[in-house]
Amino acid sequence: MEIILGKKVGDLVFGMLPAEVENLYGTPDYSYTDDDNDLIYIYNQLQLRLAFYELEDFKLCYVITANPKAVVHEISFIGMNLKEATDLLQQQTKVKPFAERLDLTELLVFEGVSFNLVAEFGTVSKLEIGVAVSDNDEFVFPKR
Repeated sequence: MEIILGKKVGDLVFGMLPAEVENLYGTPDYSYTDDDNDLIYIYNQLQLRLAFYELEDFKLCYVITANPKAVVHEISFIGMNLKEATDLLQQQTKVKPFAERLDLTELLVFEGVSFNLVAEFGTVSKLEIGVAVSDNDEFVFPKR
């Protein structure tokens, strides 16, 4: 499952509509509308959480994955030591992350490339990938 930052996660391309995702992966295992009225799809086997933002006409804007087959720049970060993963990503993206901590969860935010590492107990457990954002803070959906 190759991740191209800001553009795609495997076969999922940012900007897809829920029906397009269902044509690809079938009905989600679980779906709901969150507090922002965004549509959330959960695919357990693929270890994917997909967010379709209401303000963007329910286009796919954000993906969270714990799938160990997810790779960025040909590197699988799930299960990797957080320091090692951070160093590798800094080299690849040229972006210095900032960290947020909540109890055992540490979030490393790579602003500018719409990517976060989530770690527990010093080990990367999830990747968060968003659609690219312009200098004007507008989403930049890839051409399809």
